[in-house]
Amino acid sequence: MYMTINSLKSKENKPIPSRLGSKEEVIKECIILPLFEAYRYLKASGTITVGTHENIISNKIIYNVKNKSSISELYEKHYIEITLRPKEHHTEEALVEPDIEFTVFAQCKLWIEAKRIYQNDSISNYCGKGGLEDYLIGRYSDKEDNGGMLAYIQSGSLHEIQNEIIETIRASNCREIIEDFGIDDMFVSIHEREKHGEINMFHLFFDFLTKSGKY
Repeated sequence: MYMTINSLKSKENKPIPSRLGSKEEVIKECIILPLFEAYRYLKASGTITVGTHENIISNKIIYNVKNKSSISELYEKHYIEITLRPKEHHTEEALVEPDIEFTVFAQCKLWIEAKRIYQNDSISNYCGKGGLEDYLIGRYSDKEDNGGMLAYIQSGSLHEIQNEIIETIRASNCREIIEDFGIDDMFVSIHEREKHGEINMFHLFFDFLTKSGKY
């Protein structure tokens, strides 16, 4: 479901509800929590295996965000736009933008890159070129001060993987890591970028291995 030009213009100045006063609160309530809701629906379905491709997982999660989450009504009313950028959207050299884009009340935008964690080099791919590194050099979200990373865990231990990623990020150009964001299985890293200013990176971990968990 996409907005027409006229409907977009009618929503351009729609104010963010007062209870969501800060951009951080908007991201938390309108993007991060609905993504976790969508992930839990998908995990409960039992359809994701170690071999399930990234695009399939992303498509299913975004379908659930649009249709089964706490923001479904806002999405239907066009207050929230959600766009997928599948692998087909390459230039000749490389992917030009992250996988998922959220725009909330036409005022808050968050690009999210998804990565599968399923083999030995998955963490270096998550942190390196085509992943976190592209935000830090300004290739992704060069005009935004927030970005997102999704880890689809299909092999290994969630907490070991999360800790390894945190330690890898600590050793890089990272000003601060916030592990207590009020939501399990995520953290925030804050980075200074040379040309594009500070960026807050929201890291979300979706474990498709463990059968039991918090729902």
